Amino acid sequence: MAGKCLLGLLLMSFLTAPSFSQDTIYIDRKNKWLESKEGAVRYCVRTYLKKDSIEVRYYNLGDTLLLIHHFSKFTSDPQQCKLNGRSAIYYANGQPSDTRMYVDGKRNGEYLRFYRDGKLKYRCTFINNAREGLVEMFYPDGSIWRTEQFRKGRSKGGHLYDEEGHEVDFYPSERPAAMLPAEYGDLQNFIREHIHYPKEAIAQNAEGRIFVQLAIDESGRVIKYRIHPKSNENYYLRKEVSRFAEEDLMEIKWIPAVKFGEFDKSILTVPVTFNIPKPKALKQ
Repeated sequence: MAGKCLLGLLLMSFLTAPSFSQDTIYIDRKNKWLESKEGAVRYCVRTYLKKDSIEVRYYNLGDTLLLIHHFSKFTSDPQQCKLNGRSAIYYANGQPSDTRMYVDGKRNGEYLRFYRDGKLKYRCTFINNAREGLVEMFYPDGSIWRTEQFRKGRSKGGHLYDEEGHEVDFYPSERPAAMLPAEYGDLQNFIREHIHYPKEAIAQNAEGRIFVQLAIDESGRVIKYRIHPKSNENYYLRKEVSRFAEEDLMEIKWIPAVKFGEFDKSILTVPVTFNIPKPKALKQ
Protein backbone atom coordinates (compact mmCIF):
# COMPACT_ATOMS: atom_id res chain seq x y z
CA MET A 1 0.00 0.00 0.00
CA ALA A 2 2.80 2.40 0.92
CA GLY A 3 4.53 1.54 -2.32
CA LYS A 4 1.40 2.36 -4.29
CA CYS A 5 1.06 5.72 -2.50
CA LEU A 6 4.69 6.57 -3.26
CA LEU A 7 4.23 5.60 -6.89
CA GLY A 8 1.13 7.78 -7.07
CA LEU A 9 2.95 10.77 -5.62
CA LEU A 10 5.81 10.35 -8.07
CA LEU A 11 3.38 10.10 -10.96
CA MET A 12 1.54 13.22 -9.85
CA SER A 13 4.76 15.19 -9.50
CA PHE A 14 5.81 14.08 -12.98
CA LEU A 15 2.50 15.10 -14.51
CA THR A 16 2.50 18.53 -12.84
CA ALA A 17 6.16 19.35 -13.59
CA PRO A 18 6.87 21.98 -16.33
CA SER A 19 7.09 20.47 -19.81
CA PHE A 20 10.50 22.04 -20.53
CA SER A 21 14.06 21.21 -19.63
CA GLN A 22 17.00 23.42 -18.64
CA ASP A 23 20.75 23.31 -19.05
CA THR A 24 23.66 25.59 -18.17
CA ILE A 25 26.31 26.50 -20.75
CA TYR A 26 29.61 28.20 -19.91
CA ILE A 27 30.99 30.67 -22.46
CA ASP A 28 34.51 32.09 -23.05
CA ARG A 29 35.62 35.52 -24.28
CA LYS A 30 35.27 34.43 -27.91
CA ASN A 31 31.67 33.35 -27.33
CA LYS A 32 32.60 29.67 -27.58
CA TRP A 33 30.91 27.04 -25.46
CA LEU A 34 33.01 25.30 -22.82
CA GLU A 35 32.75 21.88 -21.24
CA SER A 36 33.36 23.29 -17.76
CA LYS A 37 33.44 26.58 -15.84
CA GLU A 38 37.22 26.88 -16.29
CA GLY A 39 38.07 29.72 -18.69
CA ALA A 40 34.50 31.03 -18.74
CA VAL A 41 33.61 34.73 -18.50
CA ARG A 42 29.84 34.21 -18.40
CA TYR A 43 27.24 31.50 -18.64
CA CYS A 44 23.74 31.04 -19.92
CA VAL A 45 20.75 28.95 -18.96
CA ARG A 46 18.85 27.45 -21.88
CA THR A 47 15.17 26.66 -21.36
CA TYR A 48 13.02 24.87 -23.93
CA LEU A 49 9.60 26.52 -23.67
CA LYS A 50 7.98 24.75 -26.58
CA LYS A 51 8.82 23.65 -30.09
CA ASP A 52 10.91 26.34 -31.85
CA SER A 53 10.91 28.52 -28.73
CA ILE A 54 14.04 28.55 -26.57
CA GLU A 55 14.65 31.13 -23.85
CA VAL A 56 18.31 31.80 -23.08
CA ARG A 57 19.29 33.87 -20.03
CA TYR A 58 22.88 35.14 -19.89
CA TYR A 59 24.66 35.88 -16.60
CA ASN A 60 28.12 37.01 -15.57
CA LEU A 61 30.00 34.72 -13.19
CA GLY A 62 28.63 36.73 -10.29
CA ASP A 63 25.12 35.59 -11.30
CA THR A 64 24.00 39.04 -12.45
CA LEU A 65 21.50 38.83 -15.31
CA LEU A 66 22.96 40.39 -18.47
CA LEU A 67 20.37 39.68 -21.15
CA ILE A 68 17.56 37.41 -22.27
CA HIS A 69 17.13 36.15 -25.82
CA HIS A 70 14.50 33.95 -27.42
CA PHE A 71 15.54 31.65 -30.23
CA SER A 72 13.88 29.27 -32.64
CA LYS A 73 17.27 27.52 -32.85
CA PHE A 74 20.20 27.78 -30.42
CA THR A 75 23.40 25.80 -30.93
CA SER A 76 27.15 26.11 -30.27
CA ASP A 77 27.55 27.58 -33.79
CA PRO A 78 26.50 31.26 -33.67
CA GLN A 79 25.82 31.17 -37.41
CA GLN A 80 23.12 28.57 -36.83
CA CYS A 81 21.35 30.39 -33.99
CA LYS A 82 18.18 32.21 -34.97
CA LEU A 83 16.59 34.88 -32.79
CA ASN A 84 12.82 34.72 -32.65
CA GLY A 85 10.80 36.64 -30.06
CA ARG A 86 11.58 39.23 -27.40
CA SER A 87 15.14 40.11 -26.35
CA ALA A 88 16.13 42.30 -23.41
CA ILE A 89 19.44 43.69 -22.14
CA TYR A 90 19.74 44.63 -18.46
CA TYR A 91 21.55 47.17 -16.33
CA ALA A 92 23.40 45.89 -13.25
CA ASN A 93 20.52 47.17 -11.09
CA GLY A 94 18.13 44.75 -12.80
CA GLN A 95 16.34 47.34 -14.93
CA PRO A 96 16.17 46.64 -18.67
CA SER A 97 18.35 48.94 -20.75
CA ASP A 98 16.62 48.00 -23.99
CA THR A 99 14.07 45.57 -25.40
CA ARG A 100 13.59 44.45 -28.99
CA MET A 101 11.60 41.96 -31.04
CA TYR A 102 12.84 39.45 -33.63
CA VAL A 103 10.92 37.40 -36.17
CA ASP A 104 12.83 34.60 -37.88
CA GLY A 105 16.20 36.24 -37.20
CA LYS A 106 15.20 39.75 -38.29
CA ARG A 107 14.34 42.73 -36.15
CA ASN A 108 10.62 43.32 -36.43
CA GLY A 109 8.45 45.24 -34.02
CA GLU A 110 8.90 47.82 -31.29
CA TYR A 111 12.34 48.72 -29.99
CA LEU A 112 12.69 50.51 -26.64
CA ARG A 113 15.64 51.96 -24.69
CA PHE A 114 15.45 53.02 -21.04
CA TYR A 115 17.32 55.10 -18.49
CA ARG A 116 18.70 53.25 -15.45
CA ASP A 117 15.67 54.24 -13.39
CA GLY A 118 13.33 52.58 -15.89
CA LYS A 119 12.07 55.73 -17.62
CA LEU A 120 11.68 55.55 -21.39
CA LYS A 121 14.51 57.11 -23.41
CA TYR A 122 14.00 55.93 -27.01
CA ARG A 123 11.19 54.33 -29.02
CA CYS A 124 10.96 53.18 -32.62
CA THR A 125 9.70 50.36 -34.83
CA PHE A 126 11.74 48.00 -37.00
CA ILE A 127 10.51 46.24 -40.13
CA ASN A 128 12.89 43.67 -41.65
CA ASN A 129 15.94 45.06 -39.78
CA ALA A 130 15.24 48.68 -40.79
CA ARG A 131 13.70 51.52 -38.80
CA GLU A 132 10.31 52.50 -40.13
CA GLY A 133 7.98 55.33 -39.19
CA LEU A 134 8.26 57.52 -36.10
CA VAL A 135 11.31 57.61 -33.82
CA GLU A 136 10.96 59.36 -30.47
CA MET A 137 13.53 60.26 -27.81
CA PHE A 138 12.83 61.62 -24.32
CA TYR A 139 14.81 63.49 -21.67
CA PRO A 140 15.08 61.95 -18.18
CA ASP A 141 12.12 64.07 -17.00
CA GLY A 142 9.94 62.62 -19.77
CA SER A 143 9.90 65.72 -22.01
CA ILE A 144 10.39 65.24 -25.73
CA TRP A 145 13.95 65.31 -27.04
CA ARG A 146 13.56 64.25 -30.67
CA THR A 147 10.95 63.20 -33.20
CA GLU A 148 12.11 61.79 -36.52
CA GLN A 149 10.57 59.95 -39.46
CA PHE A 150 12.25 56.92 -41.06
CA ARG A 151 11.52 55.15 -44.31
CA LYS A 152 13.25 51.84 -45.04
CA GLY A 153 15.97 52.64 -42.52
CA ARG A 154 16.71 56.16 -43.77
CA SER A 155 16.01 59.34 -41.87
CA LYS A 156 13.58 61.68 -43.60
CA GLY A 157 14.13 64.48 -41.13
CA GLY A 158 12.48 65.57 -37.95
CA HIS A 159 12.64 67.90 -34.97
CA LEU A 160 15.12 68.30 -32.12
CA TYR A 161 14.52 70.10 -28.82
CA ASP A 162 16.71 71.26 -25.96
CA GLU A 163 15.87 70.53 -22.32
CA GLU A 164 13.86 73.76 -22.07
CA GLY A 165 11.64 72.67 -24.95
CA HIS A 166 13.10 75.01 -27.57
CA GLU A 167 13.59 73.60 -31.05
CA VAL A 168 17.23 73.50 -32.16
CA ASP A 169 19.10 72.52 -35.34
CA PHE A 170 18.24 68.97 -36.33
CA TYR A 171 20.75 66.25 -37.12
CA PRO A 172 19.97 62.58 -37.93
CA SER A 173 19.81 60.15 -35.00
CA GLU A 174 21.95 57.56 -36.80
CA ARG A 175 25.32 58.21 -38.44
CA PRO A 176 27.57 55.12 -38.34
CA ALA A 177 30.86 56.96 -38.87
CA ALA A 178 32.29 60.46 -38.59
CA MET A 179 32.11 62.74 -41.63
CA LEU A 180 34.43 65.34 -43.14
CA PRO A 181 32.98 68.84 -42.54
CA ALA A 182 31.55 70.51 -45.65
CA GLU A 183 34.17 73.29 -45.66
CA TYR A 184 36.85 70.73 -46.53
CA GLY A 185 34.97 69.54 -49.61
CA ASP A 186 34.88 65.98 -50.87
CA LEU A 187 37.14 63.54 -48.98
CA GLN A 188 38.76 62.11 -52.11
CA ASN A 189 39.56 65.61 -53.39
CA PHE A 190 40.97 66.49 -49.97
CA ILE A 191 43.24 63.44 -50.16
CA ARG A 192 44.46 64.34 -53.64
CA GLU A 193 45.24 67.91 -52.55
CA HIS A 194 47.27 66.88 -49.48
CA ILE A 195 49.00 63.64 -50.41
CA HIS A 196 52.45 63.88 -52.01
CA TYR A 197 53.68 60.88 -53.96
CA PRO A 198 57.12 60.06 -52.46
CA LYS A 199 59.85 60.25 -55.10
CA GLU A 200 61.52 57.22 -53.48
CA ALA A 201 58.33 55.20 -54.06
CA ILE A 202 58.11 56.36 -57.68
CA ALA A 203 61.73 55.30 -58.20
CA GLN A 204 60.75 51.84 -56.92
CA ASN A 205 57.66 51.77 -59.15
CA ALA A 206 55.65 51.34 -55.94
CA GLU A 207 51.90 51.62 -56.35
CA GLY A 208 48.99 50.49 -54.21
CA ARG A 209 46.57 51.44 -51.53
CA ILE A 210 47.18 52.41 -47.90
CA PHE A 211 44.31 52.28 -45.42
CA VAL A 212 44.54 54.60 -42.45
CA GLN A 213 42.09 54.00 -39.61
CA LEU A 214 41.08 56.98 -37.48
CA ALA A 215 39.64 56.61 -33.98
CA ILE A 216 37.33 59.63 -33.59
CA ASP A 217 35.74 60.56 -30.27
CA GLU A 218 32.30 62.02 -29.49
CA SER A 219 33.56 65.57 -30.02
CA GLY A 220 34.87 64.82 -33.51
CA ARG A 221 38.56 64.78 -32.59
CA VAL A 222 40.93 62.08 -33.89
CA ILE A 223 42.44 60.55 -30.76
CA LYS A 224 44.68 58.05 -32.57
CA TYR A 225 45.32 56.45 -35.94
CA ARG A 226 46.92 53.35 -37.37
CA ILE A 227 47.92 52.02 -40.78
CA HIS A 228 45.83 48.93 -41.45
CA PRO A 229 47.96 45.74 -41.72
CA LYS A 230 46.41 44.84 -45.09
CA SER A 231 47.77 48.02 -46.66
CA ASN A 232 50.55 48.05 -49.26
CA GLU A 233 53.82 47.25 -47.49
CA ASN A 234 56.00 49.88 -49.19
CA TYR A 235 57.80 51.87 -46.48
CA TYR A 236 57.67 55.24 -48.28
CA LEU A 237 53.96 55.01 -49.11
CA ARG A 238 53.15 54.15 -45.49
CA LYS A 239 55.37 56.95 -44.23
CA GLU A 240 53.58 59.50 -46.43
CA VAL A 241 50.14 58.38 -45.25
CA SER A 242 51.31 58.57 -41.63
CA ARG A 243 52.45 62.16 -42.28
CA PHE A 244 49.11 62.93 -43.91
CA ALA A 245 47.24 61.52 -40.91
CA GLU A 246 49.29 63.45 -38.36
CA GLU A 247 49.50 66.78 -40.19
CA ASP A 248 46.12 66.92 -41.91
CA LEU A 249 43.53 64.36 -40.78
CA MET A 250 44.24 64.76 -37.06
CA GLU A 251 43.91 68.55 -37.31
CA ILE A 252 40.31 68.35 -38.52
CA LYS A 253 37.33 68.56 -36.17
CA TRP A 254 35.17 65.89 -37.79
CA ILE A 255 31.39 65.67 -37.64
CA PRO A 256 31.08 62.82 -35.12
CA ALA A 257 29.14 59.60 -35.51
CA VAL A 258 25.68 59.43 -33.97
CA LYS A 259 24.05 56.43 -32.32
CA PHE A 260 20.52 56.53 -30.93
CA GLY A 261 20.52 60.31 -31.25
CA GLU A 262 23.71 60.86 -29.26
CA PHE A 263 27.23 61.64 -30.49
CA ASP A 264 29.38 58.52 -30.42
CA LYS A 265 32.91 57.26 -30.96
CA SER A 266 33.70 55.65 -34.30
CA ILE A 267 36.45 54.17 -36.43
CA LEU A 268 36.76 55.72 -39.88
CA THR A 269 38.84 53.96 -42.53
CA VAL A 270 40.33 56.30 -45.14
CA PRO A 271 41.77 54.66 -48.28
CA VAL A 272 44.69 56.43 -49.98
CA THR A 273 45.53 55.15 -53.47
CA PHE A 274 48.91 55.68 -55.14
CA ASN A 275 49.12 55.27 -58.92
CA ILE A 276 52.10 56.50 -60.96
CA PRO A 277 50.76 58.77 -63.73
CA LYS A 278 51.10 57.24 -67.18
CA PRO A 279 52.97 59.39 -69.74
CA LYS A 280 50.70 60.91 -72.37
CA ALA A 281 51.03 59.37 -75.83
CA LEU A 282 52.69 61.63 -78.40
CA LYS A 283 50.41 62.94 -81.13
CA GLN A 284 51.18 61.54 -84.58
